[in-house]
Amino acid sequence: MQPARPRFRSRHEPGSRASLPALVIAITLSLASCGGGLPGAEAPAPPPPPPEGTHFVSPAGSDRGPGTEAGPWLTLQHAIDRLEPGDVLIVEPGTYVERLSIAPQGTADEPIVIRARQTGTVIIDGAGGIAIADRGDGISHLTLSGLTVANASRGVFLDAPVNGLTIADCAITGCANALLVYAGRDLTLRDLRVTDCHDGIGLGVKGQCGIDGVEITGCTVTRELDFEGDDNVDGIRVEGLCTGLHVAECQATGYDDSGFDIKPDGALVERCLAHHNGDNGFKLWGAGARLVNCIARDNADTGVTLADAVEMYHCTVAFNGRAALRPGGEDITQIVVRNCIIAYNFVRQYVAQGGPGIYDDDYNLYYAVEDELIWKVMDGDRGAYTLQDLRGGALPMGAHDIFADPRFASVIDTDLSLRAGSPAVDAGLPLDFVTVDFAGVPRDDRPDIGALEAQ
Repeated sequence: MQPARPRFRSRHEPGSRASLPALVIAITLSLASCGGGLPGAEAPAPPPPPPEGTHFVSPAGSDRGPGTEAGPWLTLQHAIDRLEPGDVLIVEPGTYVERLSIAPQGTADEPIVIRARQTGTVIIDGAGGIAIADRGDGISHLTLSGLTVANASRGVFLDAPVNGLTIADCAITGCANALLVYAGRDLTLRDLRVTDCHDGIGLGVKGQCGIDGVEITGCTVTRELDFEGDDNVDGIRVEGLCTGLHVAECQATGYDDSGFDIKPDGALVERCLAHHNGDNGFKLWGAGARLVNCIARDNADTGVTLADAVEMYHCTVAFNGRAALRPGGEDITQIVVRNCIIAYNFVRQYVAQGGPGIYDDDYNLYYAVEDELIWKVMDGDRGAYTLQDLRGGALPMGAHDIFADPRFASVIDTDLSLRAGSPAVDAGLPLDFVTVDFAGVPRDDRPDIGALEAQ
């Protein structure tokens, strides 16, 4: 006869020690539900109230409400009309079908901020009209952040002067004209994404007015190129009466005319990319304008059109349909080109506009496949020259110019970084005002020619 097998209690069985923790938890929850708790335990503190001057608007709100987080307003127009200097309007997620007429008047010490609670969750639908317009009184010290503007004839149209306007981390999509600002001062466009708009960003009015102090950084302006269209539309266009222009880390693609049409004197355009535009990648018209660490590739006509006394440093201009560079004005005084790669497209030179002594080039790399043109003189004693002609001294080129294959990482994929053994590596002229390359990689005292340092 087998002895009886010892019987072990389950940890869930009443009377077992293992059931004690569950009992303690149950008692604790019961106490908490009655407003009690374990001795010494503190209830979590409620979240702090929004700072004074913070207002809210929501598709679930009411314009009869107080505009608080618990009682938000319903419409953006109602909310914006009530903003005072220093106020913040938080826009809750949703679509607002409105055509706004605004005139916020913040101050330098107390700007007005209108921002989405979460970037990309707020859509201002212009319903085919102008989504955001000024009402003629101008706009002062306003920041728009995290908003998306869509379905409008004009996404943002400000023809009265602005003063201290910042548009940051916003998107404009599906509009005939994305953004137009005519006049004022201290305009900042940062991380603005423009997609599928017929015309891109336009600042100033030709020959009439402009903006003093313009900063455009991290913006992308893209659309599908209409090869059958012949519209004079640009990705980013800045008229000549604007001053203090700095454009950095921007991209423009798919526009019938130019990716970047930059007219102000003294403009600085750096670390920008223009590709697959219908005419030019870049057009620079102003005296003393600089193009630095930029890439112009695969544009249907010309990579870079230059006028007046324009300078180019550390740029890569390649695979453009008609020309790499060409002069675009009648009174060009000097074009300076240093540390640039010009490959798989030729330079168009007009002696009257850019002859010897005007086209000041050195420390550049030129390349074309055998028997393809690298240089054409379009007037005077016309001439067409191959890479072999330039190697043989057919034109007065820079003493340190290189005539060789740059050894791009991939011609098929248009990867314009440099492979090991490229003749452009360590072959550039050190420039104290160029400290990084197109991608932000530091340059040393032996910089590579072109927009990208070899890695």
